[in-house]
Amino acid sequence: MYPCQPVKIIIADDHQIFRSGFKATIANQNVLNIAFVDEASNGVELVEKVTLQKPDVVITDIKMPLMDGIQACHLIKENNPSVKVIALSMFDDDGLMIEMVRAGASGFLTKNAEQEEVLLAIKEVSEGFTHFKKGIAEIRNDNQLISKKLSLKEFTITEIALIKLICKQLTNKEIAHTLGLSKRTVEDYRRKIQEKLNAKNAIGIVLYALENEIVQLGEIVKKGFYPGIICLRS
Repeated sequence: MYPCQPVKIIIADDHQIFRSGFKATIANQNVLNIAFVDEASNGVELVEKVTLQKPDVVITDIKMPLMDGIQACHLIKENNPSVKVIALSMFDDDGLMIEMVRAGASGFLTKNAEQEEVLLAIKEVSEGFTHFKKGIAEIRNDNQLISKKLSLKEFTITEIALIKLICKQLTNKEIAHTLGLSKRTVEDYRRKIQEKLNAKNAIGIVLYALENEIVQLGEIVKKGFYPGIICLRS
């Protein structure tokens, strides 16, 4: 049964046929009371319409003309902090999720998501929660690296160097050779870094490095261990 107050939504995508199809799909349900109050074809238009319409939730593509979804999300949250943003992407890409989280997004969906997941995402973010796939949720909740920044002064020069090499996905043996250390010493450094960050794995270290600009997104090598960190763009 519908709640009394509808969830007001603006959908943004540069393809009109996608916007129409998305709205038609979501309208054909009886779980949530949803009202599409407007739509936008680019980031600039989206930011303007959010200011005018004051929606509860924005569902936006990431790659759009004039202004992408990341920039638009940042401006929306800066000017209208109560508006919740859900990102849409063609790719199930951790890198894009990280960028959108940093811009203030509360959720992330791929464009092939089932209706049930879309409705769940809308419900969760409109109620003040987040909706990300399990991996990114664990990174946010367990490691708390996106919102929590540690001072770089807490790390030695060697530890910073090691963090950079971890981001390039070098093995402990390769890092040891590069830094002129023993493999055992590298393992000890790596364990200490993870303890300082409360990180369970290399993904946590990479997120910290990105958040604190030790490395840039484009510097990270894609090999397969954490391929989603590479920003593929939708």
